[in-house]
Amino acid sequence: MEIRWGSRLRRSIGLAAALVCGASACALPAPAGAASGIDLGFAEPRFNSSDSAVRSEWMNRAVDVGSQWARVGIGWAGIAPSPPVVPTDPGSLEYRWAGADAAVRDAAARGQQILITVSSAPGWAEGPGRDPAAEPGTWRPEPDAVRAFATALAVRYSGEFPDPLNAGATLPRVAAMEAWNEPNLSSFYAPQLAGGKPVSPDSYRQMLNAFYEGVHSVSPSAQVVGGALAPIGSDGGRKGKPRVGPLEFLRELLCLKEKGLKPVACPVKAKFDVLSHHPINANRPPRAKAGADDAGIAEMGTIVKMLRKAESAGNVQPGGRRPVWNTEFWWHSNPPKTGRQIPSLKEQAAYISEALYLNWKDKVELAMLYQVGDDSSRPFQSGVFFEDGSAKQSRTAFQFPLVGDRKSRKKVLIWGRAPVAGTVAIQVKAGKRRFKTVSRRQVAVAEVFKTTTRLKGKGKLRAKLAGQKSLTWKQGKK
Repeated sequence: MEIRWGSRLRRSIGLAAALVCGASACALPAPAGAASGIDLGFAEPRFNSSDSAVRSEWMNRAVDVGSQWARVGIGWAGIAPSPPVVPTDPGSLEYRWAGADAAVRDAAARGQQILITVSSAPGWAEGPGRDPAAEPGTWRPEPDAVRAFATALAVRYSGEFPDPLNAGATLPRVAAMEAWNEPNLSSFYAPQLAGGKPVSPDSYRQMLNAFYEGVHSVSPSAQVVGGALAPIGSDGGRKGKPRVGPLEFLRELLCLKEKGLKPVACPVKAKFDVLSHHPINANRPPRAKAGADDAGIAEMGTIVKMLRKAESAGNVQPGGRRPVWNTEFWWHSNPPKTGRQIPSLKEQAAYISEALYLNWKDKVELAMLYQVGDDSSRPFQSGVFFEDGSAKQSRTAFQFPLVGDRKSRKKVLIWGRAPVAGTVAIQVKAGKRRFKTVSRRQVAVAEVFKTTTRLKGKGKLRAKLAGQKSLTWKQGKK
């Protein structure tokens, strides 16, 4: 099938080919959100549902609680089960884009910025020497095939590709494209180890660079996201599925030596515009420290530091600073899930609010919660809604987070994020006294607000804005 691109898209492709944005002189695209704030979004499997009513229901709920970003996962193997005759042409008859198109249309129609995450290579695009025990779609995707598919992906979601279902219209533009999901786990990427040593970071770097080159050959302003690492991997796969700790993986990817993070010579420099991570704490509080080379919410600052070290050393391309994103975090709630140490509804809500604060404090620019709502057909029950659509306390925690962070014996920082524009009133209750307003200020929608107040010992904190009220934060002595 012949592609009929608009003249502007043809010119942008020609310009990109001249730039080849693999050169260190290429500038980084603009970051997603303001450096002083934090964008919010959801990673929700039902965004990809083949049922339009299901997609609409959960996307509408996401927007209702202030989501700005939608993470849409696509399986390369499902889109290209057989090799396309022209793999860089998204109009090739072998491609099957209908599911991805539907998710992208629906998200864009609701004003969402879109992050597409690509994973699961078709068998024909996997590398040689495949281990028969490897999961389908995981084995060393061929860089040339990755580059060609990334080119087709970028063309289709450039904002100028004709929409096959709507004459005269184009498919929406996708702002960011993420190369793979959790490549430090053999469930998604293999092999992880050879002779007991990590090999996945080097192999992934080759795939990431090919993906970057493919996307930027078409859309220089699109953001290519690398990383998306799972939080746990330090056991090296003693449970039977080889994996690499995220911090070890990043040291190898960014060419940093051991815990001191001393830059070393990079045989090939990684190319990406955004570094992402999945700081999932499972059943533990946000401030709980991860072990060894693992990384949860509390280690996001370490990841930012690692990236800055690599950037300063010139170990990543293009030059300059790039954002760090949290593209998946979650906590189960009890109910609906029961079991040892699963957070209560109140705890889940408090953990989400505190995670957003800690991410903001570490200068993470985007945080995406896994699941808008619970889904009994899946193992995760981590939504801010129950499966029937009724709201949990975490709905308010996500939309209107408020956290107290004690800075001294007598002072507490109160931090929050506004769900709407207006005048926010920050209130404190000490002992048996009534709530007292300690600060008022004008805020824009999604603006971070904060104030420091005197509070010795325990107390309660909350905020009110345009008829909405945050959950009450219980402040301890320490």
